[in-house]
Amino acid sequence: MTDTSTHIPSTTDVRDLFDRAVELTTGVIAAVRPEQMSLSTPCPEIDVREMLVHLNEVLDRLTRLGRGESPFPITRREALTDAAVLDAWHTAAAETRAAWVDDAVLDTPMFLPWAQCPGREMMQGYIAELTTHTWDLATAIGAQPAWDDEVIAAALVTARAWLPADRRPELFAAVAERMGSDAGPAPYAAAVPVSDTAPLIDQLVAHQGRNPAWTR
Repeated sequence: MTDTSTHIPSTTDVRDLFDRAVELTTGVIAAVRPEQMSLSTPCPEIDVREMLVHLNEVLDRLTRLGRGESPFPITRREALTDAAVLDAWHTAAAETRAAWVDDAVLDTPMFLPWAQCPGREMMQGYIAELTTHTWDLATAIGAQPAWDDEVIAAALVTARAWLPADRRPELFAAVAERMGSDAGPAPYAAAVPVSDTAPLIDQLVAHQGRNPAWTR
């Protein structure tokens, strides 16, 4: 939650990593069955239907950042009927891509209450959030997607820089003070210990306060 550069130098455009993350999320969303909408997820107090809403809101924030707008507050999305969920996701993803199509956006300084960085790093940070919540959804419904390690490796670097494993209560309190009425509850629990040799997806979600072995 300090000013830092955490983008991984790569010949891969971060927008391509974003597209790959979105593609994986799309497959998980498409796998959700109507009877699974009320299932709990590893994200406390959020069920599957609410997680579908939140995933769209993650893209909404990234879209606003790409347009040069403040990501806080955003218009709260309403839960959709089962048939409309995937269409809404496709629309949100298309809007995000359009907002980031100009290469100049990647070098544009962007600001969050917990990070100040160029656009390419901002997108990488949001890939971390998107991937974490995709894992939440996949775990809730029993899906086992083929996680993209290159995408996760980039996301993990930024997640660790934006959200250190220690001093989280103090950091969250400082962010809440900056955000005022826009601040919600602390977004992530304490980091869960996990081996350095664990799969990258386990390392990412554990850093974000999830138990990789979560069961309902």
